[in-house]
Amino acid sequence: DAVALWQDVVQKFRPTKPEHPQNALHGINRPQLLLSMTGGSLAELLAFAKILTVIDDIDGISINPTPPMPKRSQWRLPFTISTLADDALAGALQAMRRHDPPHWPFRFARTSRSADRPQILVLRRNLVDSLAAALRTPLRMRVSLVIVNGLGSESPASTDALLRALTVHLSASAIAIVECAQGSGDVGKLADRIDSLAYSLCHNLPLEAALRDAFGHSAVLISDPELLINSQMQGQMAQLQRQMRGLPTSTPIMLSTRSAERLTRSLRLPARADSTATRAKPPIPAMSPNPQAASVMVAAADLRGAIAAAVADYEYHGESHEASAATELAHALRGEMAEHAAQKSSVRYVQQRSFRADAEGQAKLAVPEELRHGYVVGEPVLLRVRIGDAGDTQWVSSDTPFRDDLLPPAVNGHRLQVMFHEPTQFKEPLLGEVFLPGEGSSNEAEFVFLPNKMGRFEGRITIVHRGRILQTTLLVTQVVANRSSLPTGAASGIMLRDETRVRRDWSTLDKRRRFELAIVCNHDSAQVPRITALSGKMAWGRDLRGLDQTIGKLGELLGNVANNTVDYAQELDKGETPNLLKNLARHGTALYSFLIVDKGLNGGAGGLDLRDDSITHIQIVSARREAIVPIEFIYDYGAPAKDAVVCPQHRRALTEGQCPKDCPGSNDPRHNVCPMGFWGVRKVIERHQFDPDLKLPENSELVVLSEVNALRNRIGIRNDALVAYSTRVKAAQVAPLLKTLKKNIAGSVSEVKSWIAWAQKVKAIAPELLIVFPHNDGVGVDMELEIGDDLFSTLSLIPTRKSIGANASELTTGDVYVRRADAAAPLVFLLGCDTASTAEQFSTHAGYFRQAGAAIVVCTVASVIGEHAVKVGTVIATKILAAATADHADEEMGHSNESFHFGEVLRDAKRQALLEKLPMALCVVAFGDADWRL
Repeated sequence: DAVALWQDVVQKFRPTKPEHPQNALHGINRPQLLLSMTGGSLAELLAFAKILTVIDDIDGISINPTPPMPKRSQWRLPFTISTLADDALAGALQAMRRHDPPHWPFRFARTSRSADRPQILVLRRNLVDSLAAALRTPLRMRVSLVIVNGLGSESPASTDALLRALTVHLSASAIAIVECAQGSGDVGKLADRIDSLAYSLCHNLPLEAALRDAFGHSAVLISDPELLINSQMQGQMAQLQRQMRGLPTSTPIMLSTRSAERLTRSLRLPARADSTATRAKPPIPAMSPNPQAASVMVAAADLRGAIAAAVADYEYHGESHEASAATELAHALRGEMAEHAAQKSSVRYVQQRSFRADAEGQAKLAVPEELRHGYVVGEPVLLRVRIGDAGDTQWVSSDTPFRDDLLPPAVNGHRLQVMFHEPTQFKEPLLGEVFLPGEGSSNEAEFVFLPNKMGRFEGRITIVHRGRILQTTLLVTQVVANRSSLPTGAASGIMLRDETRVRRDWSTLDKRRRFELAIVCNHDSAQVPRITALSGKMAWGRDLRGLDQTIGKLGELLGNVANNTVDYAQELDKGETPNLLKNLARHGTALYSFLIVDKGLNGGAGGLDLRDDSITHIQIVSARREAIVPIEFIYDYGAPAKDAVVCPQHRRALTEGQCPKDCPGSNDPRHNVCPMGFWGVRKVIERHQFDPDLKLPENSELVVLSEVNALRNRIGIRNDALVAYSTRVKAAQVAPLLKTLKKNIAGSVSEVKSWIAWAQKVKAIAPELLIVFPHNDGVGVDMELEIGDDLFSTLSLIPTRKSIGANASELTTGDVYVRRADAAAPLVFLLGCDTASTAEQFSTHAGYFRQAGAAIVVCTVASVIGEHAVKVGTVIATKILAAATADHADEEMGHSNESFHFGEVLRDAKRQALLEKLPMALCVVAFGDADWRL
């Protein structure tokens, strides 16, 4: 009866002709059903939808459940269809799309750290097995649609809970239940159906119709209704038009001639005499050919108008037609939107309000008592933090805007973690979260704490996005003995002062890889060295007093190697190297215990096990040069005994990047030591460093450091290189490196013997790869680097201001030693004898080179003899150049491989250097973004 009723309804609502001509090509001129639930369970509505799937005269069924699905994800071109990395389906899908041309409207990918937000995630098994597989992955995923292969034998009651659990865990806006054979020999069949789904979506079919087209009548979709609109090609075209509306009318959009003609139908583009570029580009006509390529430059307003006039005639006959053209437009717009956003002024600030709290930590509701002049010992405080408009005078704002305009474009806003810590007043950091909408103020993160001592209060507010620190702000006030001692007056006694902004461009953070551990190194108000760390939902702080002895011993051990190259020139399990590894491992274990285990983060009940191989990416930000913690030497395999041997499987582990399952070191860590136990060999560690004392007047930034953003994500290292070395390094030792460079560098490879010649070469050719093996001389501000027999103070790299006219100024370094003003940021190798005899020295030199314009500085954490420095540098340079060549080859084929990010390449290069009998590779660290592509 129900089927007959619905067939009658469908017949009455059948359109007389298809709304879009392209639907007629597929016989899609029938309606889709959207079932809304006013009562009952999701399982009951799903059962009813299953009955309706037998109706032929509908093209798909979707369910809008109560409560509704979350609006958490954005559909964008090209849309990505992913599977879990260990699923056999992944290889089958990727094999189908190896030769797609550029701007293909969809792509297949394995889930990974840099691909954890696909539009569609396909789970090959039934609901129960799919949920189990999703729970096993260490990734924190956010998807638009998750597809599961059947419900299995679950009861309706359990189905309801399992469906919701899966969508919550994956932050999904929709889930589709399909039916396809699940045998080992059926992977190809499922891959074909997924491929068919992708093609159907490119042909402008609605999502539920595309699912039915690919999987037949059995497919049922549970979805947020907005996703049904956004995932259809015509919805994407509407979104692209809205994006163009948000750009200045004359913004130039570069498209291939073919795509421009597809989108505008060639003759619909009006001429505009006033179409000029908004940036430093020459005036352009509405459509002007580019003689160097088959492309045209179109003003945004003209292009939007032409598309609006032509869109009704789009037929979407082939995925290489309008769908590919729209994908190319989407790519072009992302770059323009990022640049436009970077030029906008933000009007939102990190803000705070403090209230006196009751014993339960709640604000006094009858008469809210706001604290404006400080805190009192023993009186609970309720602190509210938000990001909002400085015009609201009830809130105390930070001294500079929060650059929310640099966050990735998001229709639904951004969810940011907020960490608050004042280590002299309360022991552990407090965690909260704010949701920052596209406009207006965020909601409030609340923190309750009890000041316990009089004196200066410096609480650090840390803003975090996907495990990466964006900004730190200090809340500064006084804690007094009693309320009568609070200062009075119009000026507030509670202030916010921006401390560090780790990133200046946040436009690509939604596509950046998530980091599992973020660490801030700093000193508190009493000048005590501390760290504050955040991992997932856990945060902890640590007083670093007492750590100097461990760090000093590490330096002593490495110094012995630097002064005795012969005894450490054999395989890792021969000569003196086994004793070195054992001693380093024991002190690395002490470092691990001091920083990690004491905080309960060793995998205990409710704890986070940072030893797990899935915890691979760490960010560490040093707010002061001396606040350096060598986490690269943390060893988490357990302290080896004095009679321990180097694990016999260490070469296989270093080669494969993981310890084999039958590894003796895993089964008996006390009697085996393995180089893979060190974090610097096993994990990607991204370092940033800022010195609050190096400020220009009026709290302006000293210099904008080079970093990955939406317009620039590569270090071009294959054109021109510059090499120099101290007289303590022999020319014969550098010869293999020069040979490698000349073989792999497209431009020139120059060798200089003085800093004057160095500066002249940087000015003349703007090399992309700078390699120097210097000798360090002096300490503190008197430190100098020697190449040839010429000494140079890296303090001279610090930019200064010079006037330009009456009211303007620019930064200058006098002579150019790192980066010419019009050139891309280079990669710098700073590997030399005593370049880093102490943590402070290596960080100081690296910091100066970074501030002078280096994208990344690779340096050492301890003294290195010149011979070892050159050998290690040669291995790393060879690995990096090979990765750059392979990455460009992959990109030309339309593929992306996250193993070619700099962080992964450097980690792998250190493993290779260890295999080549160079234990000093353990000393190598890098400052700058780990996400640079090569």
